[in-house]
Amino acid sequence: MASKTEPKARKAVVRKRAKRARDSVVNKSEEPNKSEEPLYLQVVRALKDEIVKGVHPVGSQLPTEEELCQRFSVSRYTVREALRLLREDHLVSSRKGAGTTVVPPRASDSYVHEVMSFNDLVTFATGVRFRIDTTEMIVTDAKLASHPDFVIR
Repeated sequence: MASKTEPKARKAVVRKRAKRARDSVVNKSEEPNKSEEPLYLQVVRALKDEIVKGVHPVGSQLPTEEELCQRFSVSRYTVREALRLLREDHLVSSRKGAGTTVVPPRASDSYVHEVMSFNDLVTFATGVRFRIDTTEMIVTDAKLASHPDFVIR
């Protein structure tokens, strides 16, 4: 017969393992400020990266909430918040009992990003990279120079 203290000891071990797993997710980040990022945003970033890289192609199902909880060692609430943000970004759709499916990008919104707060802007900007490949001078003809959308600076 098991003692009454055994379940408490087991819970303590489970909590320590979950904390270690969470810490390893945070410590594996490439940027030093990611450890300060909330766990749900870390989950969002990881799932977005996987969707972009094709690990979860359009039309495929994401792992269940329970599987994501185990994978990232986070609570169900954290996973639900991450999935809510992915739905807001129109990357996935969810239906009760049917799971979460990766959806194709909407053509009209492919270059539009809605920002509702400064934190949204910072979150969006941390994943965006801008690079100039080349610069060169070009000579235009009179017809192009007279076009109303052409601005000379």
